[in-house]
Amino acid sequence: HIPSTCPFVAKAELILGFARCPIPTRILLHLLQKVHHQLSPERMLQVLKSRSKKFVCENDRWWLTHSDIEPWIERHVRELIEGKQSKICELLATAKEPVSLCDIKAHIDLERQLESFASNRRLNETEEEFMKQLADSHLLHAINDIDGIVRLSNDRWIALSQSRLQMVIEHLRCNEISLTAQEILRSVLEIVCEEADEATILSELEHRLRDCEQLECIDGKWFYKKPFVSHFTFYDPETFIVMVEKGERIEAGSEEERWLREKGFYDLARFGR
Repeated sequence: HIPSTCPFVAKAELILGFARCPIPTRILLHLLQKVHHQLSPERMLQVLKSRSKKFVCENDRWWLTHSDIEPWIERHVRELIEGKQSKICELLATAKEPVSLCDIKAHIDLERQLESFASNRRLNETEEEFMKQLADSHLLHAINDIDGIVRLSNDRWIALSQSRLQMVIEHLRCNEISLTAQEILRSVLEIVCEEADEATILSELEHRLRDCEQLECIDGKWFYKKPFVSHFTFYDPETFIVMVEKGERIEAGSEEERWLREKGFYDLARFGR
């Protein structure tokens, strides 16, 4: 992600700064060649060696003599992103369409704040680029830590948050209907996306719905669980103790329901099949 417009020395600083440990010559040259095509590997080594006050090589490993990238830059970026966490969560949990990194940056006004900080602290080109790369890194970590986050192609995301799941539960409960996961995605959550993205989101949605104790899936449709009356009497196969009586009312989330599911008797108890 290092811009091609950066000077060669700045690129080397950024690579070694982000590595935070000595890098073997072979790997360093490989990384530099990826971001700087104007110099040959031999010329790159000459430039690095000519700046011995900045770059050190011992036992075929390179590192910075001292960090021109101050810890206070990293601290500022970390605190900035942490302070925006709630706004990031809110955006991803309420968006009707997948959100890109650019959308998130615009939502939290990140670029303007970074530019203001760089100007106020008079950061040089290397420090400013390090700050921007670091901000992207912290932002990605913040996104991936969001509950129910779904990563899509082309670096876009959407969150199937707990509040969205609660919306589904209440919709099914109040309307007393059953819906497929696709119907829930489109008509209840009203999420609009491309076909390929929909498949990914649906997979995660079904996983989240299965974890909801208040819901169950029958023949591909999701229902709000209601109490039911057992069709048969069920015994513990080891102790022969009666666990569920015929005609007994089974409440959603009860110990009896959990036992029936664990033993594979749930459908038989509820539907007689």
